[in-house]
Amino acid sequence: MTEKYLFLYGMNIINLLIGAGYFILFLLSLHSLTRAAHIVKPQHVNGYRLLWAVIAITILMILISSIFDISKTLMDNTRIIANNQGWYNNRYSLQVIFITGIFAILLLITVVSEASSSGIFSYNGNVIRWLIVLFAFNLINSVSLHFIDQIMNIRILGFRIERCIEIAVIIFILISYKRHFYDLKIRDQHVSYVNPERFI
Repeated sequence: MTEKYLFLYGMNIINLLIGAGYFILFLLSLHSLTRAAHIVKPQHVNGYRLLWAVIAITILMILISSIFDISKTLMDNTRIIANNQGWYNNRYSLQVIFITGIFAILLLITVVSEASSSGIFSYNGNVIRWLIVLFAFNLINSVSLHFIDQIMNIRILGFRIERCIEIAVIIFILISYKRHFYDLKIRDQHVSYVNPERFI
């Protein structure tokens, strides 16, 4: 009985850490949104703000979904509808098409971000790339493809691999954010040295 309570306590800690991680990411995305004029060139401000507004809204939606378990509820309702309408047995092909579409969009975004050496992706590209990975992970996981569910339910030290991957990606995003802020600090120090305030 004690081991059971410790296991449940550990799962609650993991969920709490993930929720806290998403909340921190939401705050950081708001910071990037509000500091756009300080971070990017004037011609890129509007595009940069739009990008981070979309990112902030997406993170907030994931956070709300994780708190209220909306994704699982939607999938359960979808299964009921599919069963009632008679296309439940054909859902596999639809799921594969959806996941393929996600990968195609990710590939397109990756190509655009790599080609954009002077656009909005050039300022904190690593952060955005890891955020895209996180969003894709949540989308693919929410599709609930059977063999993916089996992989995600594998446990490492008692914790589902799904949660371990999610925490790992969030940590990589936070590390990328830290590097981004460090680069901004170095840039600001260089600008202050080259252009002292009294001459601006």
